[in-house]
Amino acid sequence: MRTHREQNTRDTWHELHDPEHIQPVPRRASVMVLGADPADRMTLVTELLRDGYHVIEAHHEADLVDMAVDRMLHAQSTPGVDLVVADLRRHGHRGLHALALLRQAEWFTPLVVLLNEGDQEGQREAERLGAGALFVGRLDLDDFRMAVLNLVEPMWPA
Repeated sequence: MRTHREQNTRDTWHELHDPEHIQPVPRRASVMVLGADPADRMTLVTELLRDGYHVIEAHHEADLVDMAVDRMLHAQSTPGVDLVVADLRRHGHRGLHALALLRQAEWFTPLVVLLNEGDQEGQREAERLGAGALFVGRLDLDDFRMAVLNLVEPMWPA
């Protein structure tokens, strides 16, 4: 005859291993923040970490390109991040070249692009690259956080 404890342990084990009861372990969405200015980048990183994202910092466009090339050499078909945030307010639209390389490699990772006020050429290029969110001029952090959530949520439903 089994004790009460043995029965509970057995029932719990079956519940945990029954396919109907197994819940996938949630993985945090990965966000790469590309930005040359350390203070601006840290502000974005802090907000994303606070919201529970896994954050990868890229100081220069070359960091993003290096990651893409590394993944190509190892035959991985995705860039390894769920979202790229490109803060190009210090560099202007020149930083969009690295993002264009991702698109040419057929990596369609969602993009959030931050540009300076009046950067019409950068806005056109960001739209051409399919930026999911484009912020021009002063950044409202609540709007930024909502844009990130809206772009990542379809991939990582609650």
